[in-house]
Formats: sequence, structure tokens, C-alpha cells
Amino acid sequence: GVGITITTYVGINEASQTKKQLIFQPNPVVDCATAYYNDFNLTPLILEIKNALGITVQQQILSSAKQQFCFTGFPSGVYYYQLRNSSSVLLSSGKIIRM
Repeated sequence: GVGITITTYVGINEASQTKKQLIFQPNPVVDCATAYYNDFNLTPLILEIKNALGITVQQQILSSAKQQFCFTGFPSGVYYYQLRNSSSVLLSSGKIIRM
């Protein structure tokens, strides 16, 4: 499958920005996809998945740098995700296509 890479920059000084990426593979997804986060530091992160109407359809703790998420039972379509830390700071966002 083809993965979609979402790059988020955090910081004030452009020269010292940290690149944080959350990648879902495969994307488009049929049943399950694996989320890879390259800046995981043992702090639980909250992954929220919303449908095209902006309604939260899944919220899960990302407890490791690699974690599987299943979309079984979800209708086909485009879903949007947001990854936040425990202080609700947005770390990464993007979209997932459910086949």
C-alpha cells in the first residue's frame, strides 16, 4: 500500500524546528492500519479520528511508537486524525482513506 506522511513543525526558530511525523500504513486502509510516530517519548498521546462531518468516531491512546488501529465497521470514506499530547497540544494531523 501507499503511506501518507504528515509533517508537522513545532517551534519558534525555523532553524531549530523539530520534524514530527505520524504515518498510517497502509493508507488507503481496508481493515487495519499501523500508525508510526517518529517522536514518541513514553508519554501517552491521544489519537482522535473524525469522520467527514467532524464527528469523533474513535479516540485511542497511542502508547508506543508503532500501534495498530482497526477501521472494521467504519463506512468507506475519508477520515481525519489529530494527534495531541496530554496538554491537548496538536502534534500532527492528516487524513486516512477507508476503502
